[in-house]
Amino acid sequence: PGQNDGFFSVTGKDNGIGWTVGMQWTPTEKLSIGYNYKSEIDHKLEGDVDFTIPANVASLPGLSARFADSKGGAGLTTPNTHTFSASYEFTDAFRMFGEYQRTGWSSLDVVRIERDNGTVLGIEDYNWSDSNLYSLGAEFDLSPSLTLRGGVGRDETPTHDDNRSPRLPDNDRNLFSVGATWHASEHLSIDAAYLRVNLKDTPIN
Repeated sequence: PGQNDGFFSVTGKDNGIGWTVGMQWTPTEKLSIGYNYKSEIDHKLEGDVDFTIPANVASLPGLSARFADSKGGAGLTTPNTHTFSASYEFTDAFRMFGEYQRTGWSSLDVVRIERDNGTVLGIEDYNWSDSNLYSLGAEFDLSPSLTLRGGVGRDETPTHDDNRSPRLPDNDRNLFSVGATWHASEHLSIDAAYLRVNLKDTPIN
């Protein structure tokens, strides 16, 4: 078993154009509300298809042409995002921040790997869903030279238990972070941060 298996690799590149728009509203001196939208970007990756075939298989009639190296690629659409955020300054030294982000992962449904002549070599069926991210954070000026901050977040996965692939074994995750800024001088500051990500158990059927 496996002695007659062959392989193929696809490499490609592309440039795409998208757009983004944002707005910020400050109804009071202490409250700021923002919104940002980033568009989908359509890609058509174009490059080379390279086959690796055992010699005993390549010698069979018709297979050398069928598995000949050629040009090819794949099309895919990166997702759009909607981001809503807000900040509130409770005092001169204490501020809180919140954010909600909706990512349109449903645009990454099926990716077909094809030759230039349209022959389909492989199909990656992602079947992803749109996902949500929620986060809440705060920062506190302990002194004029030192600011402390921390936050928590919940990032939903676009994958599903019934069709998750070992290639992308993602799942819902919880995020925890702490950090600090030292204002060494008027022209120099040093930042440090630590982020922990707890990934939910990820069954693959």
